[in-house]
Amino acid sequence: MNKINLHTLLQHPHLWRASDTPAIQDHHCSTHSNNGTTSSGYALFDELLYHNNTQGGWPHSSSCELLSDQTGIGELRFLMPSLVRASNENRWITWVAPPFIPYAPALHAHGIDLNKLLIIHSKTLKDSLWATEQCLQSGACSAVLAWPQGANYQQLRRLQIAAKAGKSRGIFFRSAQAAKEASPAPLRICIARNTTFRLKIIKRPGGWASQSIRIPLIDEEALTQTATLQTPSLQPDESKTLNLENGIATNQPQKQAQAQAQTQLKNDIPLSKGGSYVVDVSSLS
Repeated sequence: MNKINLHTLLQHPHLWRASDTPAIQDHHCSTHSNNGTTSSGYALFDELLYHNNTQGGWPHSSSCELLSDQTGIGELRFLMPSLVRASNENRWITWVAPPFIPYAPALHAHGIDLNKLLIIHSKTLKDSLWATEQCLQSGACSAVLAWPQGANYQQLRRLQIAAKAGKSRGIFFRSAQAAKEASPAPLRICIARNTTFRLKIIKRPGGWASQSIRIPLIDEEALTQTATLQTPSLQPDESKTLNLENGIATNQPQKQAQAQAQTQLKNDIPLSKGGSYVVDVSSLS
């Protein structure tokens, strides 16, 4: 029988010790980035994800889930600091079948490079899952935002594997009911809003579920007013569609006006200016 040194055993990355978790001292924004994580921009949230002496934050090459039955409650504002950093990479930030049209002025005001945005439309869950998996494993996307409502464990597992293979981060918006289901995502967060934005981590690497905490989001109204003055709105027929049939990418007029959806999303967040691209994968998968 092989003898295992206790010190060596305690260094194993799968072993978590409560003494490794730091006391919460500062609630101001954090901006660190290292090989394993990227700061969320919120120090209080990052500290909840501190693990094995590694700075806390959004894990790289992995997937996470935001669970809520509400939309437009600040979930995209919460992601903005990390998405801004992602847009500084020479890779895409991809939106797969978003329920609303992301609002370009707000994205621009946050500092996101609109030329790095890729929007994918699909008509079925099968198409959405296929597109999400391809984007995650391609290595061409720094982050992939998707709304895989109704996906089962095996399908979500494929997405987790794809994120790891492509060194990408999958951010999946699912219903609050999904919190009762098993999921391969290493990080799962329930979010809600009454008068303030609150979250509760129900699954995280190396730790127990957290208490519900308040996250003070930045002032979106001020940002939107500034952005409206600086960034022209994109008319639906001015956006670009990538035709991927036979592997050929061409620009085509895109006439899919969703004014009501855009207005509904405007208060939380964003999408589209001349540089972003729209893809319809309904007939490709």
